[in-house]
Amino acid sequence: VNVDRCLFEELPEGPQRAARVDLLELEGRQVDAAAGGKEHIIIILEDGEKVLSWGRSNEFGQLGHGAPAQVPIGPRAVVLPAPRTQVRQVACGEAHSLILTVTGSLFAFGDGSQGALGLGTMTSTAQPAQVDAGALRALPVRAIAAGAQHSLALSASSEVLAWGCGKNGRLGLGQESCDIVVSPTRVPEMAEPAAFIAAGGQHSAVILRTGVCLLTGSNQHGQLGQQPSQLACTSIFLALIGQWQAVALGTSHSFLLGHNGKVYSCGRSDKGQLGTGSVGVMSSTLEQVILPPGLAVVGLATGPEHGLVLASPHRPNAKLSNKSDVFGERVQAPAQQNMEIYLRDRSPVQDVESERCISLADGQIAIIKGGDYSIAPGMSPTDIHESSISPGVCTSARFGGMDVSALRGLVNAAAVASQGSSVAEEELHRSLSNVLANPTLMNSSFCFPGLYRPRVDADGLADAFDELWSLSAVSEKQQSQLRNAAMQGLERWAGAPQSWKDFPPCLVHKDQIRGLAVLLLSPLVSEPEACTEAFVLMTRLVSLLAALPHEGRMAFVSIVVEDMVHVLRSVLVLRVRSFCNAAIRRGVQVRDFNKSVWEGCLVLDILALASSLIQQRLSEELLVGSGPTGAEMHHTVSRLRNKSLRSTSDLAAVANAPGGLDENGSTPKGAGFWMPEAPVPSQDLELEVLAEGIVPPDVEFALFLQNAQAKVPTTEELVQLRPHDERLHSFMVHRRLLPAAFIRRVLHVENHYRQNLQHQQGFQDMIRAALAGDIRIGPNGGMLNVDVSTFYFPINVRRDHLLEDTLEALQDAAPADLQKQLKVTFRGEEGQDSGGVSREFFRLLGEQLFALQSMLFNSAVAEEARVLWFDRASPRDPLDFWMLGVVLGLAVYNSLPGLDARFPVCIFRKLRGEPLGLEDLGEVYPAVASSLRALLAWKPAE
Repeated sequence: VNVDRCLFEELPEGPQRAARVDLLELEGRQVDAAAGGKEHIIIILEDGEKVLSWGRSNEFGQLGHGAPAQVPIGPRAVVLPAPRTQVRQVACGEAHSLILTVTGSLFAFGDGSQGALGLGTMTSTAQPAQVDAGALRALPVRAIAAGAQHSLALSASSEVLAWGCGKNGRLGLGQESCDIVVSPTRVPEMAEPAAFIAAGGQHSAVILRTGVCLLTGSNQHGQLGQQPSQLACTSIFLALIGQWQAVALGTSHSFLLGHNGKVYSCGRSDKGQLGTGSVGVMSSTLEQVILPPGLAVVGLATGPEHGLVLASPHRPNAKLSNKSDVFGERVQAPAQQNMEIYLRDRSPVQDVESERCISLADGQIAIIKGGDYSIAPGMSPTDIHESSISPGVCTSARFGGMDVSALRGLVNAAAVASQGSSVAEEELHRSLSNVLANPTLMNSSFCFPGLYRPRVDADGLADAFDELWSLSAVSEKQQSQLRNAAMQGLERWAGAPQSWKDFPPCLVHKDQIRGLAVLLLSPLVSEPEACTEAFVLMTRLVSLLAALPHEGRMAFVSIVVEDMVHVLRSVLVLRVRSFCNAAIRRGVQVRDFNKSVWEGCLVLDILALASSLIQQRLSEELLVGSGPTGAEMHHTVSRLRNKSLRSTSDLAAVANAPGGLDENGSTPKGAGFWMPEAPVPSQDLELEVLAEGIVPPDVEFALFLQNAQAKVPTTEELVQLRPHDERLHSFMVHRRLLPAAFIRRVLHVENHYRQNLQHQQGFQDMIRAALAGDIRIGPNGGMLNVDVSTFYFPINVRRDHLLEDTLEALQDAAPADLQKQLKVTFRGEEGQDSGGVSREFFRLLGEQLFALQSMLFNSAVAEEARVLWFDRASPRDPLDFWMLGVVLGLAVYNSLPGLDARFPVCIFRKLRGEPLGLEDLGEVYPAVASSLRALLAWKPAE
């Protein structure tokens, strides 16, 4: 219907047959896609380089031209905030419009009173505004759909997001959904990845990659394929019986294209919109749409109260083929074939050639020239079942981004460019800058191709970056420009850091933060100590990672665990540790440790958590006999740059080698063995700058007293704290990052501090006793009967009964006595204990306590593993083991060396809360560990 000449300016008002639309604004270019709303139309010109809109009214700004008006508006270009951006898809609701660009960014304009714009408010806008509120923040989108008053989006990870009017459950957000949702919200996880989305008047549909169709919303007219008497509406997506490849929704009816190539419909039919030959009969069961014989259906579309089928004539021994990649992009086919379009009354539309994409407005048809399908010889016509048409999609505009192979191609081109030619280098610089400055591109770039859910090719990317930097193809000026582009991207990612304290950035999904991990891999943030610009960029990156909410941090950890095991130690930890060292040095120079220091430590703790989770996962896989192999190994734990973890080929060589292991159950010489050790050894996490002693231990102890003494966070609590939490502002809280030398120095200061407190308490007790007359004062003012235990913890022992006397003294001591400075005397010997006597005491005590003759330790373990391990069958009294622990504590508390305790490292790892594995068992019981290795490597004979 050409109301107000909104379709054809040169033809009168009223119904018009389908005809070619020749607009001056087309500039002779082909139209690739179109979408229609109640009173407006939007089209995409070829290659997605320009978008035009026009219509009967622009009352709510749905045309995107600004200045809303209730008058007919002729075709005009829609200007996006991001210039020179190709458009991938358009979608129209009743009075709002959506535009999806090839960068994966979404723009909206029009009526926002029901939240359909997704901008976080119910305000309408007459100009395109980027949708980056809620779950769409920095999220790459791959498909969109617009209902009457709501909207849907499909993410790069094949997950569905919804927003707008939520009445009757049309958003599918579950039982707690609201009537209006103003920000994009993730639909509860479905059983399989989603492949197709559609939105109607009051219902929505999703087709999973398995072909299952899910529907939600109003079922008043049976449009969900169920009896209205049994189901009036639902806010949960319900499965429809059958296998489906496309769906289109009207106001109250649904069209579905099955894998058998047939079209079915259900819902309201008072105007014949179901195409089943019956008018006025509602159908709550799927009925086949009557089509002329000899047609292969390649696309569906609906208007509010009518439907349209796009079909191609059957050819003998031919199959319509149009495969999709995992992100929803269609493969451009070379062959273009004529099609016929049939309306519900089965009358053919004349003079239509090779229709590419169709969409319907209210009473209007937008028919677009061009095709996107191919005929593959040798296939049976009965096999034609794959849809090749998606409404509103410009298939010639492919999604942007960059994969590793493309980066390597640019690097190679720059390397072989003739001397003096900078074209290849400029292209490399331009492409990288474009990706770095766009968060949605960063989150979708450098991933493995062909996966349903994006996975970073971290190993290949690290190699490509190394090659790029080694070729010196990027000048210092270009490096500076690339860092500026990355800074712009981080600003767009989450706004200004000042806003993160009270409101952490809404980045909780892997698709929203994957690019942050990628940026951490880039050489732009390497060597922060030597390059100021790298330090500044790393400061912003680390600040954003630290500001992530807990869910976002766990998503970041998941990315590292799943995709970046190979580079965790050699790149990620190295970069963050170098930044922490640089930040600490700067803090020492200005005598102030600012937030960069603590944010860096927090991010390094998060990477340490990722390392522990990897180790835990590997240990679990070993225990159940399902160690990763093949492709799974490639994506999880293969090729760790860690000598303790070998490659898949090494593991296979050991498992399949004749005899497998030697007679001792060990790996044959020269062969590797896959073991569940942490990919990042504890020493690689330690901050070298702290071992150098540039941070005074008394300064750190003061920080600890001021910020963390009241409640020291556990390792689990640490990675959940917000970066401004004062409990993070102490190095001693970050246990995994501390060198042993630094810990000893700080503990020494703490011990003296606590001993001084006990001295002060002793003086106060003495003064009170003197005032009470309990202490006799001598003629010269000296106190004659002061008990030495007031200030010290005295131990008086006999050399020939050292253990018995020590145990007796420890049993008689109160807990507060053990916190006093130790004073040791040997009975019958003169001399004051200024430290030498205590050292002698601990040396002699250690010779008796840690000798095998003490019967406290397992002699078999000591002989086999040459370490001390507690003997569970020891005849000694449990108090002796208690004394052993107290003696060790006293030696540490009084900073007295001399105990020769050859404990295995696993004891200290256990004290630090680190997970233990088979290697730890091997420290104590090497034969048992070797036997377990043999069992794990054993395979039944074929």
